[in-house]
Amino acid sequence: MNNELSFAIAGGDERYTVLAGLLPRVTSNLCDADAIIFPVPFQWDDDVMRSLKPDQLLFSATVSAENRARAKSLGLEIRDYSVGEPFAVANALITAEGAIETAMRETKFTIGSSEVLIIGFGRIGKLLAQRLKPLCYDVSVYARSPADKAWIKAYGYGCSEYASEYAELSRYDIIFNTAPALMMDAYALSIARNALVIDLASKPGGVDYQAAEHLSVKVIHALSLPGKAAPITAAMIIRDALINELNNLRKENAIRILR
Repeated sequence: MNNELSFAIAGGDERYTVLAGLLPRVTSNLCDADAIIFPVPFQWDDDVMRSLKPDQLLFSATVSAENRARAKSLGLEIRDYSVGEPFAVANALITAEGAIETAMRETKFTIGSSEVLIIGFGRIGKLLAQRLKPLCYDVSVYARSPADKAWIKAYGYGCSEYASEYAELSRYDIIFNTAPALMMDAYALSIARNALVIDLASKPGGVDYQAAEHLSVKVIHALSLPGKAAPITAAMIIRDALINELNNLRKENAIRILR
C-alpha cells in the first residue's frame, strides 16, 4: 500500500470498519483524503460528490453507468476495485459460506436431511453447490445454458428443469436463488410454499416478494453477506483489490510519462 496516500472511508458495514485498520493513513475528512473508498452498493450523494476534487482517487464496486457518467460530469472518475476474477471469486466464496450459515440458522431441520435447489450456476452457484454437496441429502442446480447443464451433471449434482416442470419445486426444503432475474414468481412460490427461499441476487432480487408474503412463504433476501458473515476476510479482499488498483494506476502513469 502506498504510504504517501491518505485514505477516507465513506461509510459502510463492518468490513469497512475493519478495512480502516488495514490502511496506512486514514482520515475522517473526505475532502482531505487522497483516496476515498465508497461502500457497496455505491449510493450517490450530490453534496458529497460536489465537494470532491478531480485529483482525488475514488474507489467503489459495481458502480452503475449512470453514476459513472454523473461523476464524469463533475470531473471525477470512480475506479471499480471489484473488476477481475480474483476479487469476484473470493467474494463469491464468502457469500456462499454466508448463505449456508443463513440456511442453518433459519431452518428447524438439519442441512444433512435437506433437498436443496440452487438457481443459477455462476460463481456463487458453483461454490454453493460444491460446499453443499457433502452436507446435504440432495443438491440440484438449475441453469439455462447447455454448457452449464453439462457441467452440473459432470459434477454429480441433480440437473433441475423446474422452469418447465414446476411440480418438482414441491420436493425442495431449501431454495437458493443466485440469478439476477425474477426466478421465483407467484406460481413457483405457490408450489414451493413449504421451502425456505434464500435470495442472493442484488436488489430487486429474483423473488416476487409480494406474492411470497401473500402465500406465507419464508423468503430471506440475504444481501451484503461478505460484510456480515466474514468482515475480516472481506476487508482483506478489498485491501488486496485496492493494492492491485493502485499498482495499475502506477503502471498507467508510467506509460503516460514514457509516451
